[in-house]
Amino acid sequence: TPVWRRAALAWVLTVVAACYLLFFWTAAAEWVRLGTSVNRIVLHFAPALVFWLQCLWVARRETVAPTD
Repeated sequence: TPVWRRAALAWVLTVVAACYLLFFWTAAAEWVRLGTSVNRIVLHFAPALVFWLQCLWVARRETVAPTD
């Protein structure tokens, strides 16, 4: 399995685990019912997603770019 796929899987599993733990094991489940913070929790993981996308873009660019 390529490294980028393992990194993507780790990111997705971390987000899912964080949402599960927060919304099913704490009183924050009320936030879901009210719709006030469901999207905000994912924003905490957005920097990691952007970093992964940049790494993927750079790796792809290095393999496709012609050499001088």
